Amino acid sequence: MAVIIGADKAGTELKETVKSYLIELGKEVVDVSKEGQDFVDVTLAVAKEVTSNEENLGIVIDALLSYFPPSLY
Repeated sequence: MAVIIGADKAGTELKETVKSYLIELGKEVVDVSKEGQDFVDVTLAVAKEVTSNEENLGIVIDALLSYFPPSLY
């Protein structure tokens, strides 16, 4: 089983934090994020990898809220 992870540009920092945590737990992590991908591209890449093996799990991070000041949420 692998954990497939991806994020858009705004979610990269959170993705790296989650990815590091999963690796510390001994999980196999596959990062499908690529420079310049938007959320839709990342979601499709994660879905493709998840469906290639029924044991895989997927995490997609969309960090739109990172554009707004914390007082708004």
